[in-house]
Amino acid sequence: MPLSGLAMRCARCQNENPTDARFCNGCGAALSVGCARCGQFNPPGVEAGGLMSYGTDVSDLVRRAAIYVDKILRGAKPSELPVEQPLAFELWINAKTAKTLGLTIPPSLLQRADRVIE
Repeated sequence: MPLSGLAMRCARCQNENPTDARFCNGCGAALSVGCARCGQFNPPGVEAGGLMSYGTDVSDLVRRAAIYVDKILRGAKPSELPVEQPLAFELWINAKTAKTLGLTIPPSLLQRADRVIE
Protein backbone atom coordinates (compact mmCIF):
# COMPACT_ATOMS: atom_id res chain seq x y z
CA MET A 1 0.00 0.00 0.00
CA PRO A 2 1.76 3.24 -1.15
CA LEU A 3 2.19 5.98 1.41
CA SER A 4 2.22 8.74 -1.26
CA GLY A 5 5.62 10.38 -0.76
CA LEU A 6 5.77 9.71 2.97
CA ALA A 7 7.74 6.50 2.63
CA MET A 8 11.22 5.07 2.48
CA ARG A 9 11.61 2.26 -0.03
CA CYS A 10 13.61 -0.77 1.09
CA ALA A 11 16.57 -1.41 -1.23
CA ARG A 12 16.26 -5.16 -0.70
CA CYS A 13 12.53 -5.91 -1.20
CA GLN A 14 11.21 -2.54 -2.52
CA ASN A 15 8.59 -2.40 0.28
CA GLU A 16 7.45 1.12 1.27
CA ASN A 17 7.90 1.95 4.95
CA PRO A 18 7.03 4.99 7.12
CA THR A 19 9.78 7.64 7.14
CA ASP A 20 10.46 7.08 10.83
CA ALA A 21 10.96 3.30 10.43
CA ARG A 22 14.44 1.94 11.10
CA PHE A 23 13.75 -1.53 9.73
CA CYS A 24 11.74 -2.71 6.72
CA ASN A 25 8.23 -3.97 7.51
CA GLY A 26 8.53 -6.43 4.62
CA CYS A 27 11.89 -8.14 5.08
CA GLY A 28 13.35 -6.71 8.30
CA ALA A 29 16.41 -5.14 6.62
CA ALA A 30 17.89 -1.98 8.13
CA LEU A 31 16.66 1.06 6.20
CA SER A 32 19.02 3.66 4.76
CA VAL A 33 19.26 7.22 5.99
CA GLY A 34 17.09 9.70 4.12
CA CYS A 35 13.55 10.27 3.02
CA ALA A 36 11.73 11.47 -0.07
CA ARG A 37 9.68 13.99 1.92
CA CYS A 38 12.55 16.02 3.38
CA GLY A 39 15.07 15.46 0.58
CA GLN A 40 17.84 14.31 2.90
CA PHE A 41 20.78 12.84 1.01
CA ASN A 42 20.20 9.17 0.32
CA PRO A 43 22.87 7.54 -1.85
CA PRO A 44 21.48 4.05 -1.15
CA GLY A 45 18.35 5.23 -3.00
CA VAL A 46 20.52 5.52 -6.10
CA GLU A 47 21.70 1.95 -5.51
CA ALA A 48 18.05 0.91 -5.41
CA GLY A 49 17.31 2.46 -8.83
CA GLY A 50 17.19 6.24 -8.30
CA LEU A 51 18.72 8.24 -11.14
CA MET A 52 21.13 10.43 -9.17
CA SER A 53 21.75 12.03 -5.82
CA TYR A 54 23.78 15.07 -4.77
CA GLY A 55 24.20 16.05 -1.15
CA THR A 56 26.39 16.21 1.89
CA ASP A 57 28.90 13.49 2.66
CA VAL A 58 27.26 11.95 5.73
CA SER A 59 30.50 10.39 7.00
CA ASP A 60 32.10 13.86 6.95
CA LEU A 61 29.18 15.29 8.94
CA VAL A 62 29.53 12.57 11.58
CA ARG A 63 33.28 13.14 11.82
CA ARG A 64 32.79 16.89 12.26
CA ALA A 65 30.04 16.36 14.85
CA ALA A 66 32.48 14.26 16.87
CA ILE A 67 34.93 17.17 16.86
CA TYR A 68 32.15 19.44 18.17
CA VAL A 69 31.33 16.98 20.96
CA ASP A 70 35.01 16.73 21.86
CA LYS A 71 35.23 20.52 22.20
CA ILE A 72 32.17 20.59 24.47
CA LEU A 73 33.48 17.75 26.63
CA ARG A 74 36.75 19.65 27.01
CA GLY A 75 34.87 22.65 28.41
CA ALA A 76 33.87 24.80 25.46
CA LYS A 77 30.50 26.50 25.79
CA PRO A 78 28.16 25.31 23.02
CA SER A 79 26.75 28.84 22.64
CA GLU A 80 30.24 30.11 21.78
CA LEU A 81 31.00 27.51 19.10
CA PRO A 82 30.50 28.70 15.52
CA VAL A 83 27.78 27.23 13.33
CA GLU A 84 29.37 25.18 10.57
CA GLN A 85 28.11 24.44 7.09
CA PRO A 86 28.76 21.18 5.24
CA LEU A 87 31.97 21.26 3.23
CA ALA A 88 32.01 17.86 1.54
CA PHE A 89 29.38 16.82 -1.01
CA GLU A 90 28.88 13.66 -3.05
CA LEU A 91 27.35 13.02 -6.48
CA TRP A 92 26.11 9.52 -7.21
CA ILE A 93 24.76 8.55 -10.65
CA ASN A 94 22.98 5.37 -11.65
CA ALA A 95 23.95 4.86 -15.31
CA LYS A 96 21.79 1.74 -15.51
CA THR A 97 18.66 3.73 -14.60
CA ALA A 98 19.63 6.48 -17.06
CA LYS A 99 19.93 3.89 -19.82
CA THR A 100 16.55 2.37 -18.87
CA LEU A 101 14.97 5.85 -19.08
CA GLY A 102 16.64 6.54 -22.41
CA LEU A 103 18.77 9.37 -20.98
CA THR A 104 22.32 10.19 -21.96
CA ILE A 105 24.40 11.55 -19.11
CA PRO A 106 27.19 13.84 -20.34
CA PRO A 107 30.69 12.39 -19.90
CA SER A 108 31.76 15.54 -18.01
CA LEU A 109 29.08 14.84 -15.38
CA LEU A 110 30.08 11.18 -15.15
CA GLN A 111 33.70 12.24 -14.57
CA ARG A 112 32.66 14.53 -11.69
CA ALA A 113 30.58 11.84 -9.98
CA ASP A 114 31.93 10.31 -6.80
CA ARG A 115 30.26 7.04 -7.72
CA VAL A 116 28.72 5.72 -10.94
CA ILE A 117 26.58 2.61 -10.75
CA GLU A 118 26.80 0.65 -14.01
